[in-house]
Amino acid sequence: AYCLFCCLNCLIYAIPAGWVWSDNGFLRQLGVVDIAGSGVVHLCGAVSVDYVVPSGPSSVTKMNYPTSMG
Repeated sequence: AYCLFCCLNCLIYAIPAGWVWSDNGFLRQLGVVDIAGSGVVHLCGAVSVDYVVPSGPSSVTKMNYPTSMG
C-alpha cells in the first residue's frame, strides 16, 4: 500500500510541478511565481478537495456503535 501511495503521489504531484517550475510550463509562462513550492502543494490539495466534496457522503450512513452494558 505504501509503495502504491508513493507512486501515485509522484505522478499526481509531478504534473502540476512541471506546469509551474519548468521553463516551458504554461503556468510559469503566465507569470506564476511559486515561493518554496507551496503553490504546487496547495494546488494539488485544492483539486483533491474539489474531487472529494462533490462525491457526497460515504456509503456508510449509520455506524453500529456498541451499546452500553448498564
